[in-house]
Amino acid sequence: MRRLHPLPRGQKKPALIKGWNVLDNEALAKSGDDSSFDAEIRETFQLQEGERYFFLPSRFIAKKNIPRVIEAYQMAQSRSENFPKLIIAGRGPLREQVEARIAELNLGSRITLIDWLPYQQIPRAARLSESLILASTDDQWGLIINEALAGGSAVLVSNRAGAHELVENYVNGFTFDPLNTEHLSKLLYEIGNNPGLVDRLRSEARGSMESFSKEQFIEAWFEIFDRYNLTK
Repeated sequence: MRRLHPLPRGQKKPALIKGWNVLDNEALAKSGDDSSFDAEIRETFQLQEGERYFFLPSRFIAKKNIPRVIEAYQMAQSRSENFPKLIIAGRGPLREQVEARIAELNLGSRITLIDWLPYQQIPRAARLSESLILASTDDQWGLIINEALAGGSAVLVSNRAGAHELVENYVNGFTFDPLNTEHLSKLLYEIGNNPGLVDRLRSEARGSMESFSKEQFIEAWFEIFDRYNLTK
């Protein structure tokens, strides 16, 4: 039986070891490529053939900042013809508030609210979108960003979420201040009117997750075992 050993007295802990994401990125990549879900996703999202969309899967709670996303979206779509729709998927206590804000801004024909999607469809739904959005005012991480990037999706990520560390502007997505409605609006407008940019972001998204493989996770554990002499 293996036994954990404490550090010798006075020995300092070394720097954190990277490589702790144990999502199955290969499986998520396959899900992102799986077109068998396309018809079901479009029916659920109430989309016409060829209609584009932004994707916001989220709990309906205050820190997820959904009303501000709606306001930013209203500003962006008002400046553009044939702008992508906004699909908001989730549940939560603030759903009525979200519905009210959509109605106040007269966006009922541009924003669709749906319930949660089956988990296996989320990477594909994100991949088909112009970008997945995480706008939290406070989020320890935001695992949906790992899932979206691994599935090949561009992302728009709040700089108050830990997962913004995965994002490089104009490479695999964009980061933004979640309290700056105008900045988010400009990013939505830029992405929504530039299919070439979206294609480029998608092409880089999956590669940005290559250093977070299951193999690296296992190697990191062995490094810890060796560094701390945790096995006998």
